[in-house]
Amino acid sequence: MKKTACIFLVSNLTLPLSPNALYAAHEAGISKKKDEPVVFNPMVISATLSDKSIEEIPGTLHLFDKEKIRLRNVRRAGDILQETPGVYIWGASQGSQAPSANRGNRISIRGVSGVSRTLVLLDNQKMNDPAFGTFNWATLFPEDIERIEVIPGAASALYGGNAFAGVIRVVSKKPTEKEISLTGGYQFNSPESGYGSAVYRDVFDNGLAISIGYRYETSSGYRDSWSFSDPATNQAGPQGTRVTGAIPTHTTNGTPTFQIGDRGNVPWNYHVGQIKAYYDFSPTTRISGGLRYLFSDVRSENPTSYLRDPGGNTVISGTVNVGGTILGRITPSFFLNAETHEDDLRSFLDFEHEFANHSKFSLSFNHLSRGYWSTLVGQNSTFDGGPGTSAHRPQQLINGQGMYSFHLGDRHFLTTGFQVEHGTLKRREYTLSNWQDIDSRTALNLTGDSESLTTSFFVQDEIFLTDRLTAYFGTRLDWWTAEGKSRNLQTGVVKPTEKQSVVEISPKLALVYQAPWQGGVLRASAGRAFRPPTLQDMFADSRRGVVINYANI
Repeated sequence: MKKTACIFLVSNLTLPLSPNALYAAHEAGISKKKDEPVVFNPMVISATLSDKSIEEIPGTLHLFDKEKIRLRNVRRAGDILQETPGVYIWGASQGSQAPSANRGNRISIRGVSGVSRTLVLLDNQKMNDPAFGTFNWATLFPEDIERIEVIPGAASALYGGNAFAGVIRVVSKKPTEKEISLTGGYQFNSPESGYGSAVYRDVFDNGLAISIGYRYETSSGYRDSWSFSDPATNQAGPQGTRVTGAIPTHTTNGTPTFQIGDRGNVPWNYHVGQIKAYYDFSPTTRISGGLRYLFSDVRSENPTSYLRDPGGNTVISGTVNVGGTILGRITPSFFLNAETHEDDLRSFLDFEHEFANHSKFSLSFNHLSRGYWSTLVGQNSTFDGGPGTSAHRPQQLINGQGMYSFHLGDRHFLTTGFQVEHGTLKRREYTLSNWQDIDSRTALNLTGDSESLTTSFFVQDEIFLTDRLTAYFGTRLDWWTAEGKSRNLQTGVVKPTEKQSVVEISPKLALVYQAPWQGGVLRASAGRAFRPPTLQDMFADSRRGVVINYANI
């Protein structure tokens, strides 16, 4: 009898080399004397782009601090969000699934699904890519997360088009002392997998601080995808090869179908490294920057066909007859998952200055260069090789933002800013002599180039109407343009350059009333959000043209 999985974990081994009690007190937001209770007053910035306590923000916010994250002992940052009310996350976002930006990555906030409809930020970096609106959750270090802020609802007034369903902001830990953090684990069977990470942080006397980290994860994969074939709609003509082994069943809609095999194991691995540096010119002026690189492979192994011909041979292609029922044409692709590769290089640079009048100015810049390719088996190939195709989707994103916050009299606090975002997507599809070898290219089948540019301006006025009543009025103008072209070298079809342009205004109004009873807060808000199509929507899918989603709250 096969034994169940045995799990051994070494988790969150932190070695502080220079204790700093003052910082610990500061992080906890504690001001206490002996025998007084500890009081926590967490500050968040996602809802208003300024430091606010949870009681002051104009809307719902779910906060996961570093202690909650430590107790969860998660593999991937997406696992932290599993218990968030109104948030449903699954697939590649979780630690047990193959890490990929495009492979089964799903998230839903308050029933609004689609990764491109939820904005994900790492500090000031936009993580969503321009082609699909998604990102690889494996690029985040759970051991390097200070807190996660989740804001459900339309937030386009501050953040633009991707903030359609909500915003997830991940705040990374800043070095405060010299320390080493080690985390790791290994699982036997079901499937066999392991992970590990190491993070080193240090602070120097000259105002410089650094954080260096490396993380890996690997899995032998498991069979989680099966192959099905429906009865042919037109059964006239050849009766096909008579086979056995097909299992009759029904789809979720009650339609008859046959289970004819499975797609085998999906082994995968990834490596991610990062380096970040922080420098304080003075108590009011600081700069930070860094690099993050991810390398990921997802393969397919040991596919299985249940079909056998009268001679007992395995059948993986052709027209088949199951007890008098003819199935649609079967190809090896029924049994094979696409093999994918991803490399992701991100860089960022942030500058911040606080003036004597408590106003603040900040600049941020981040760049993404992402390579992604996948292979598919041909109709006449076998599990061991043969013709196939490969699809390549390299893309880049450049994002820059400036913001200025200041008091205007005694009753107004304004936050203004601008943002420029430029994204590109290149499409290249090739014929392969061997679908298992990405370098066996024999012909270029398709080329396509597309790009988008979004220029944005936003303003938010925080109005102190009374000592207890605060109003927030914000609006954002987004000027979005996109263009693309493609050429199919097999058919000769050329799609000339298409250009689209849209200007959107996203307003939002919110009221926050601090009730006279302790802990009482009344909130109300209304706003409008939009989501422009991704480059994949515009120039790679069959759906062509501008398709913009709108939401009102």
